[in-house]
Amino acid sequence: MIPIRQSLAVSMSGLMITQDRFCHLIGQTYDAAVGQEEWSAVLGHLLTAIGGICVALSRHGGPTSGTIAVGCDPACLQQYESHYHRIDPIRPLLPRQPSGSAFDDRALVPGRDLVRTEFYNDFLARWGMHGALSWHIEEPQGQVATLKIVRSRRHTSFGDDELRLLRGLAPHLGRAQRIERRLRQGIAVRPRGSSPALTRRERECLCRIARGASSKAIARQLALSAHTVDEYVESAMRKLRTGNRTEAVAVALGLGLLDAEAPKIQENR
Repeated sequence: MIPIRQSLAVSMSGLMITQDRFCHLIGQTYDAAVGQEEWSAVLGHLLTAIGGICVALSRHGGPTSGTIAVGCDPACLQQYESHYHRIDPIRPLLPRQPSGSAFDDRALVPGRDLVRTEFYNDFLARWGMHGALSWHIEEPQGQVATLKIVRSRRHTSFGDDELRLLRGLAPHLGRAQRIERRLRQGIAVRPRGSSPALTRRERECLCRIARGASSKAIARQLALSAHTVDEYVESAMRKLRTGNRTEAVAVALGLGLLDAEAPKIQENR
């Protein structure tokens, strides 16, 4: 678990976001995963924070497949999906990056090389695009998600602050994708009538895990030991017949076991 305030301790003076707002953005990411927020709203806030002309989250291989975009002309997305993805020089390099990582596209294909390509001149330049920050994750089950934040030539290049912010959000984006996917799968296969009985403490711990909190953070919030928190979580996992924490959260949310208890936690400390 990333200590948010420590990870953002370096100056963020060039960004349109404070540390508190970034913590709030993390909370909104989990809200989107459980259906309490629109992904387009989360992407819009991220675009405002980092700066750019558009942002898109593309997902494939599961119940959440599709593209959600803010600031992108639908015709641009259609052209990319129908043709230009085939000649995108960055796309085939994404699987070579560590899954769940965030990076500047120019680290994969240098700008001097990219501007010579057909992809840049016939597609990116035509739509006013010049550089992008990306986040990419590939799950063992075959699900793939890619986030791109795009700037035009009129903007300055992405810097360390922007990349640091996206890297700070990256693990939460990945966890949110898994929660949303498993939640949808859980709704489809588990009837509400078969809900196991979770104790209040078990529900409290799962609620906080859904918002990205670690066992240590939950222990501080509930005045318990981290060992006791782990015991509550493991007990909930056994009752829900799940193999890990993320799946336990998704199944519990799908069964409606956490709705009434969901805490309004906006940061992970």
